[in-house]
Amino acid sequence: RDIISDGSDLLVIDFKGWDDPPMWGVNYAVSDANLALAMLDLPADDVRAALAGDWAGWVDPQTPSTALAAELGLAGVGAPTSARASCP
Repeated sequence: RDIISDGSDLLVIDFKGWDDPPMWGVNYAVSDANLALAMLDLPADDVRAALAGDWAGWVDPQTPSTALAAELGLAGVGAPTSARASCP
């Protein structure tokens, strides 16, 4: 949660202004971080089963995080608020 508030412009976590960012040159969508946080609130066995059910699909760069959110019953979480928020 701190990284979202301290390292982003509310759409993209880009660590601008940090002297020592954790990942140089890497940007993350805030929507993806919000999905990760929501996943932490779910039972670990449910998340594990969903990921194991289609691991190849989940790690495919063409699979949107909204698909994982839907699979986990978290519709609306992980949806970018703008096109700029989508990170490759």
